[in-house]
Amino acid sequence: MNGRVLLLQNDTCAGIDPGPLLRAQGYAVTRTAAQDQARELLMRGADLVLADADLLEGPGWEACLAECRRHAVPCLLFSGSRSLESLVAREGKGDGVLLRADSLAELSARVSALTAQRRLRLQLAQLQRRVRMRDREQEEELRSAAQIQRSLIPAHLPDIDNYRFAWHFQPFERIGGDLFNVMQLDEDTVMAYLFDVSGHGVSSAMVSVSVHQSLSLHTGRIVKRVYVAPPYYKILSPAEVLGELEREYPFERFEKFFTITYLLLTISTGRVHYSSAGHPPPAVVRRNGSVELLRAGGGLIGLGVGAPFVEGEIVLGAGDRLYLYSDGMIEGANRQGEQFGAERFFGLLGLLWDQPLQAGCRQVAERARQFAEGRPPQDDLTLLGIEYFGD
Repeated sequence: MNGRVLLLQNDTCAGIDPGPLLRAQGYAVTRTAAQDQARELLMRGADLVLADADLLEGPGWEACLAECRRHAVPCLLFSGSRSLESLVAREGKGDGVLLRADSLAELSARVSALTAQRRLRLQLAQLQRRVRMRDREQEEELRSAAQIQRSLIPAHLPDIDNYRFAWHFQPFERIGGDLFNVMQLDEDTVMAYLFDVSGHGVSSAMVSVSVHQSLSLHTGRIVKRVYVAPPYYKILSPAEVLGELEREYPFERFEKFFTITYLLLTISTGRVHYSSAGHPPPAVVRRNGSVELLRAGGGLIGLGVGAPFVEGEIVLGAGDRLYLYSDGMIEGANRQGEQFGAERFFGLLGLLWDQPLQAGCRQVAERARQFAEGRPPQDDLTLLGIEYFGD
């Protein structure tokens, strides 16, 4: 069947009857001259209305034509009495006129074109509904993934007498891959890390959740391994942790890579052991405002070229600060395309060394936001500050 045609026509004895011609072309034709029945048939589904202009001269047919428009059913007019005046008067009421409704060629061509257009419009409308439904599903998935990711950000950082911790996190609207954590591993060791998974969206967020679990004391065995014999546990070094992550997260498995800085703080001495995998180097701001970058490490996690990872060591003095950050902090651009930049970022860290740690983190993030001139961030903005007070 080529389509369903509703034929609005009264008596065809003395006039033209296009019904047989349409049926011969494979159309299902229903004829009526009753307005109520016409509206009912329209609601049941018709691909085209073929209306005798002479019939439409009667009262009440304007409502039927309005139903055609409401249901997006094309209406083609013809004159059963061969009255061109009726067609001219009604031409603007439909979607075209047939000058020769008894011509198989003209009838077939016009009806075929209009029914095909209707099918295409219906297919387009169906696709648009599917797209809107999929967009709503994706929005819900993004909200759920964002909620899971935000729940992993530590609500409270360790309370240690000679250390202070602060952070600022501004998530990218499409969900980025940044996560960080600070956790005390034993009486003299604190672990801290910040990583950034490539890409955005649900897949990056899920990899972030998986890496977070791998670095958890409760769900992973990478950070601290427990034994049944003395000394009963072993804290893996930063280089060992990155090597374990490299083996656990090959690109072939997740189709993602990520950067990370991982460090161990010795509580009693201020000594820091660290290693980075493709991540922006941590910045140490000394009490005099000078800035040192910690560059030891290796390549990205997931590309199979990171191991072995080089490990570095530094000793913090009283009043020194250590900052971990994601590349979103330094790569944000203004409307002219100029990046905030590492030099501007490090300069701010040095200038704000005498501000309270949390206030300093907020001010750096605010300066980055002002620099963007209202342009929304294109990545997560993450800054983790660590201050050492000495003995």
